Amino acid sequence: MKLRYRSLWMRFALMQFVLLFAALTAINLLLSAYQREQAELDMDKQLQLIAQGMVDLTASLDGHVPAHAYMDQLEKLYISAVMLDEAYQKSGYRPLFMIWRSDGTPLYASPGQSLHPLSKSEAAPAWLDSGKWKSLWVSDKEHHYRLLAAESRQERSQLLKTDYKAHFSHWGINFIAMMLTAWAIAHFALAPLRRIAREIAAKKPKDLTPLQQGLGYRETSPLVKAINELMLRQQELDQREKQFLADAAHELRTPIAAISAQLHVYQHSRSIAEQQEVMEEIQLALQRMSSLSRQLIAMARLETDAYQVVLTPCDLVEQVRQAMVLCVPLALSRGIELRYEGEELSLCLLDLHAFASVMQNLLDNAIKYHDQKPGRVAVSVRQQESHCELTIKDNGPGVAKEHHARLFERFFRVPGNLQTGSGLGLAIVQELVQRQGGEIALCEGLECRGLGFVLRFPRHHT
Repeated sequence: MKLRYRSLWMRFALMQFVLLFAALTAINLLLSAYQREQAELDMDKQLQLIAQGMVDLTASLDGHVPAHAYMDQLEKLYISAVMLDEAYQKSGYRPLFMIWRSDGTPLYASPGQSLHPLSKSEAAPAWLDSGKWKSLWVSDKEHHYRLLAAESRQERSQLLKTDYKAHFSHWGINFIAMMLTAWAIAHFALAPLRRIAREIAAKKPKDLTPLQQGLGYRETSPLVKAINELMLRQQELDQREKQFLADAAHELRTPIAAISAQLHVYQHSRSIAEQQEVMEEIQLALQRMSSLSRQLIAMARLETDAYQVVLTPCDLVEQVRQAMVLCVPLALSRGIELRYEGEELSLCLLDLHAFASVMQNLLDNAIKYHDQKPGRVAVSVRQQESHCELTIKDNGPGVAKEHHARLFERFFRVPGNLQTGSGLGLAIVQELVQRQGGEIALCEGLECRGLGFVLRFPRHHT
């Protein structure tokens, strides 16, 4: 079954649980190993204490009493004492004690064991070397007697064996404690996210004010800041759209009003010549509306993030010449000289469609707003180390310097200009140039008059 939702809370709780479980497992393993080691040391001390007491007693009696007369009783008392512990009862614990004189004469052996002499070169009976016994040698202060105490390693292992019932009971309690701890930690740690969710849910559809919850936490602050930046960009986009619609409505109102007025005049005109004149005015107004509509559509496309440019390596000079060829008829009709100078080859990265729109707008403006006779428009290309530089200059009337800063604003038209236009052309040009990774700036025109534009595009290195 595929889960449709992923729980951040569950992921966090599971992570906490795994970490706690691993930590407690490591602690328990270390604790168990330590406890086993301590238990074995305690058994060694206990056996050494009993063995030392037996050999000292043997030395104090010094042969006045046979060793087996008291050793049997001491061994039985020791076994009876340890058998009070249930663990010793289950293991069938049975220690081994053997006593010799310093010359190797045997004095005592635990029940079931045979007495035999021990040579000075013999460290222990041969059967103790099998590794199945834990042995301990002690002697009295004068070293007249030697005692061997031994315990079966199998019995020792039985005594040191873990009580699994208690062990699993302990782990069950630990498991429940870890689950509760993980739940509490996750619930507490994710509280800021719940507060952020509540703040977002409480917002109205048009409320794009920044979020306040979660900014005080290092973990949630990047998330909240990213959401606030997104809402800020959306707010700016909404404002641009509102301003764009208001500007568009204002610009369209003028030609519509002109057409409406001309239609009224046309209805009341009495001569064919007067009607013809009115129709020409209506056609000019319709052309202006058509041009404005196209530029509004182009500007609207550029305002969206969906508009993408595709940069390809190409010859800037060739693209410039193709654009100039298309403008030759308009230049000839206006008596304008259109001239190119500069590089013969300049490779750069361009979006061909966007660049064609840029050239058409700039060359149309240079030709259309020209009043100088003879008029000249000069286009040049220069190749720099990191970019290609395109310059378009004319010797027309130019634009007063106080208006230069606003030339790239949408719907801005130079005061006193009698030519028709929407005021969107240069705004579109600037946006298209920037989308291609380039930049555009104003410069001085030809013959200390007119206007010029400098465009820079990324150079393509082969």
